[in-house]
Amino acid sequence: MGIYDYDLPTTPKMSKRYANSELQRFTDVISPEPQTIPVVERLFTFYDNESEGKWYFYKNIFDILHAAGYRTVWLSNQEPSGIYGNVPHAYAERCSEYEFTTIEGSHIHQNGPDENILPLLDRHIQMPAEKNFYVLHLMGAHAKYTKRYPQAFSHFDADDENGKNEAQKQARAAYDNAVLYDDRLLDQIIERFENEDAILIFVSDHGEDVYDDGEHIGHYPNGSLHQFEIPMLIWTSERFKNAHPDIQAKIDDAVHRSYMTDDMIHSLLDILNIKTPEFDRTRSIFNSDFREDRKRICDGRDYDTVR
Repeated sequence: MGIYDYDLPTTPKMSKRYANSELQRFTDVISPEPQTIPVVERLFTFYDNESEGKWYFYKNIFDILHAAGYRTVWLSNQEPSGIYGNVPHAYAERCSEYEFTTIEGSHIHQNGPDENILPLLDRHIQMPAEKNFYVLHLMGAHAKYTKRYPQAFSHFDADDENGKNEAQKQARAAYDNAVLYDDRLLDQIIERFENEDAILIFVSDHGEDVYDDGEHIGHYPNGSLHQFEIPMLIWTSERFKNAHPDIQAKIDDAVHRSYMTDDMIHSLLDILNIKTPEFDRTRSIFNSDFREDRKRICDGRDYDTVR
């Protein structure tokens, strides 16, 4: 991502918003696993990398928010069923409303472009409650990269890229085009909330190794650390900044803290000022008591030791 000082301008819109102090870029965030389902199990529950048992024995953010008076909405451009879709669908059914862009299962792998989620979002934001919590589950820059963006976003080509051979360069160009496309989509989502009292958190479930080590592509167990290193961006509207200067200050203070997203539920509850018996302020990146010395064990390795 260009906003993270990559040498190609893959995020012109987010980079512009960052330059205008509209959003914050978190610089040391990793995922707990290199694959979607194990991450999603941890992202919205108190189940983390030190937990025992199964993820579904732990409380989830959607039931907590419902009890706190929130309308919760899950909108997805990923499959609604099958080996990759069952866990996210379980979360969707805990929400007040949910909708998918496709009815096909995991055997398809041909999900349309992420912009297909925008009509769903437009429909649901016409029915707001006093307090609203949305999850937009995108395909992002997921393999196969050439299927993640329309032809009009074929901006980068092999000549722009580094690699051992033409095939590697073409793969990296396709990945960069997918990132460029998602930059535009994220900007379109933000535009829909610019006049609201709103905060938007963008985070990837995992990273991709696109020949960063010269040999491998994709994400898989026992892979390189590139699969764990992920972006986290937080955009806040002007109304939000004015209404919640204390929360904005917490966000600003947290951008360089070392963090792993299996603690996301603690961080969300902290900025929403919701407390449960399981909430631990030392696991919220936004809290002054956050314990940055927690070992970030990913794929059996201490990330901070081996990186």
